[in-house]
Amino acid sequence: MNFLSKTLSSFTGSSIPYTLGDEHLTDASLPQSVWRMFDGVKKDDSTPCTVFQRDRDGSELDALALNSLRKIRSLRLPGVLKVLDTFETDSTLHIITERAMPLIDVIRTVETTDSMLQLIVFSVTKAVKFVNVEGSSVLGHLNLGSVFITQGGEIKLGGFEVCTHLQSDPNQPLYRSSRALPGFADNVPPEVETSGVDVYRGNSAYKLDSWRLGAFIYSLFNDCTLNFSKDEMIKGKGIPKNMIPAYKKITSTSITARATVEQFLKNGQNTYLNNEIIDIYQELEEFGLKTEDEKIRLFESLESVKDDAPPGFLEYRIVPELVSFFTQSPQQGAFALKLILSYGENLNKEAFSKLIKPIIIKAFTLPDRQIRMLLLGFLPKYIDHLDKSDVSDRIFTQYTTGFSDSNAAIREESVKAVLYMAPKLSERQLNNDLLRFLAKTQADEKQEIRCNTTICIGKIAETLNKSSRPTVLATAFSKALKDPFIHSRLAALMALTSSIEYFTPEIISNKILTVIAPSLLDKSSKVRDEAQKAFDLFFQKIKQEAAKLPIDQDTADDTVDEVSANMQNFGISFTNTFSKITSNLGGSLNPQASLSPSPQDSRAGTPQVVDSFKREIPPAGMKTTTVKPKIDHSSWADEIENDDDDDVDGWGQDDDEIEADDGWGFGATEAKSVAKPKTVPVSKSMAPKVTRLATETKPKLGKTTTSSGAAKKGLQLKAKSKLNIKMEVDDDEDGWGDGW
Repeated sequence: MNFLSKTLSSFTGSSIPYTLGDEHLTDASLPQSVWRMFDGVKKDDSTPCTVFQRDRDGSELDALALNSLRKIRSLRLPGVLKVLDTFETDSTLHIITERAMPLIDVIRTVETTDSMLQLIVFSVTKAVKFVNVEGSSVLGHLNLGSVFITQGGEIKLGGFEVCTHLQSDPNQPLYRSSRALPGFADNVPPEVETSGVDVYRGNSAYKLDSWRLGAFIYSLFNDCTLNFSKDEMIKGKGIPKNMIPAYKKITSTSITARATVEQFLKNGQNTYLNNEIIDIYQELEEFGLKTEDEKIRLFESLESVKDDAPPGFLEYRIVPELVSFFTQSPQQGAFALKLILSYGENLNKEAFSKLIKPIIIKAFTLPDRQIRMLLLGFLPKYIDHLDKSDVSDRIFTQYTTGFSDSNAAIREESVKAVLYMAPKLSERQLNNDLLRFLAKTQADEKQEIRCNTTICIGKIAETLNKSSRPTVLATAFSKALKDPFIHSRLAALMALTSSIEYFTPEIISNKILTVIAPSLLDKSSKVRDEAQKAFDLFFQKIKQEAAKLPIDQDTADDTVDEVSANMQNFGISFTNTFSKITSNLGGSLNPQASLSPSPQDSRAGTPQVVDSFKREIPPAGMKTTTVKPKIDHSSWADEIENDDDDDVDGWGQDDDEIEADDGWGFGATEAKSVAKPKTVPVSKSMAPKVTRLATETKPKLGKTTTSSGAAKKGLQLKAKSKLNIKMEVDDDEDGWGDGW
């Protein structure tokens, strides 16, 4: 593309009420224009426009520019650039038109189709016909540089420098000044080459426009080439076959046999100038007069021609009509909204804010599930056009109703939309309100929703509050690892792995490894494999941190030696004491032992002494008490409620709506009662007489108590989850959670 531009910050030396922007420089392959072309905006209302400026230099080109200004201002015909304003001063000339670009710049930057090129031919032919017939004028000059395309994708005609009215034009620029126009002598018909433009008298001058149209068509269908011979043009290389017969008539070398532009248009409306995109263009001209059903049929046909439409047609020509239709026909709101969101994504920010943003905000308030599904499905395409205040202040409240909708599809799409909504929310909405809804959807009856919730939490982890994030992630993923749906468990492990940077080694040691460990024995080999990878990854991080800790080797060795020595001394002391006690008691506590045991029997009787203290099985009928663990029915969102962070204050108020038994927060359990050991009394005849030393203290007998390990500070027991949902694994995944 030879499109060049340069920016002018302001237009100096002028009092026109327009501000000039980028200048469109003439394509190098085209003849130099008599105008300078700028993008502009109106100062009072910022209306976009195009400004054609001519700095007068006293040459013949000044007269041509002035003729163009006056002709285009007076010939307000269909297919001609719409003039907004004109200004004439002694030093400059200005033509202000609707926003447009040179056609050649657009064609060289987009992929064209035959239908699109036929539309361009049809539009230009129709415009020239209006100039010839309704305007009673000869255009005189036509090439790719004098045809423009508007912001709405409409093809418009410009280049009126030598336009001449055949009945009342005192200046007669075609005959008097055409030789001064750059490029006028290129690709002229044979009669002009031999006799000049004076050969035309009366209506025969229209035949000049026929030839010019033929040259334009040849250039259009041959990669916008501008350098070609007369013979190449007459042969019609690249021209569509159904257009060739009519094309040869307008490029006939005989002025009498050459067809007029009006004839070319009339003959082609049912053949070479007829296709779907052309029909739509023509119907749009009378769109305001059509019935609702006719408008719907027209909109439905857009899908089949969207690839053939010129740039900007769908966005700036169709979308405004759809917005009007959405407002005027509420019962067709879902139909119109789908097309608005489909075609409006490429609008510039200003146009989007003006046309589509109000429709989106209004649509979120409508109690229509079809509309809500469309809004959520198209969210990735329009979310970048919405400001943070638009989402947090005007959309979020209505959006969250989808999490509790009775329709599972709405709930699932609401979960998926979190990825795009999260960056646009306030900190409290994200770390408080949104996480509450995700805690509910993680306990949803639909397994796909539970799985997608886990995936979503993992992907928005980086946006969560730093202080509460480890607790939120650990608790949420722990719950997901107990889900009966295999993909939920896999998603939890993958999410944990992708979130490793948010966990400190201390948190990994205290919380994460204990969360992953049960999955190492999961019934699914896929889960076990993924759990092993995750466990190794987290354990490696702990090892790396442990390697940084100091090691005092001497102190450690002394401690080990001291403990070993104490243990040995304790063993010797215990043996001596025990021997004294047994000797005072007659050598044994076993009632079956001999009164005069041998040393061998005494040593061999030690197991029997221990055996005599065995706990006996309670007799039948004796009740034993077993204390069951106390279960704390709470959701993972409650973990955040105890956080000191003010941002998450007050969480967990709706816990009873979430699955009660999630395996978290179990209380300590009491120890089972232990049967009191039973001893067999020794008969008085066999019992030795023992005299207690005065210094010995009578042992106090009491109940034997056992401290429960759960009573120790910080220790909690985990019970198996009561979640027992029978669901089938859906193998038809949509790939939403891919990428971990």
